[in-house]
Amino acid sequence: MSNLVFFLITGGTLMLLFWLGADLLRAQEDPLADRLEELQSHAMVAPARAARRKGGTQGAGRVLYLVGLFPGGEDWIRTSERLLTRAGIRRKYALPLYIVSTLLWAAFLLAGTFWLQRDNLGTNLIGGVVAALLLGFLVPKMVLQRLVKR
Repeated sequence: MSNLVFFLITGGTLMLLFWLGADLLRAQEDPLADRLEELQSHAMVAPARAARRKGGTQGAGRVLYLVGLFPGGEDWIRTSERLLTRAGIRRKYALPLYIVSTLLWAAFLLAGTFWLQRDNLGTNLIGGVVAALLLGFLVPKMVLQRLVKR
């Protein structure tokens, strides 16, 4: 009997977590923000800050939305978009490709660090993780800045 109760409570908790996760990623209706964006597009002066990305997009837009949810993510996206434009890369899929490839590169370096440090569980591992994350995010930006100078 206790196994059945445990199973039902666990199943209900997991269903609630999945439902809440899907609800958070669904596009939120915000008529006031839509109207404000419409008025700013017709105004003579450009808005001071770009509007946040919408969550209801599919594919690459969803990736950009998820990255933008993290602190500093939206600034990283805007900076990368400016650098790509200055480098002469203006295709629609360039920004999501750059963001995803940077995240994959950082994940690859992180996995390599964990594999190389699998026997060391101390400060060596922490230092390796910090170095992998720094290299994972700085090397693509350095390459992009080199393309801008070219």
